[in-house]
Amino acid sequence: MKIIRANRGKGKTTELVKHSNKEWKYIICKDRQRVELIVKTSQKLGLDIPFPITVAELPLRSPFIKSVLIDDIEDVLQYLIGKKIDYITTSCDIEIIE
Repeated sequence: MKIIRANRGKGKTTELVKHSNKEWKYIICKDRQRVELIVKTSQKLGLDIPFPITVAELPLRSPFIKSVLIDDIEDVLQYLIGKKIDYITTSCDIEIIE
């Protein structure tokens, strides 16, 4: 797993859409508003991607989905846990976008 790191509005979702197109993987996000943003981003880039899925829609045991991409992990984690998250740790590779 890799983490794409950048400030808000600096291209993280655009980068994720490119990966989704290249690898044909679903993008998971917190809510329908984010789904719409991802769809608009893919259309603006002229890239076909699998239709994004909210966390609530994710089929957890689907044998057809081997791996996924996650947009705004902090929002998805907070949604799943139902609590504000103060700190997280990771040993994943972090790809920084300037």
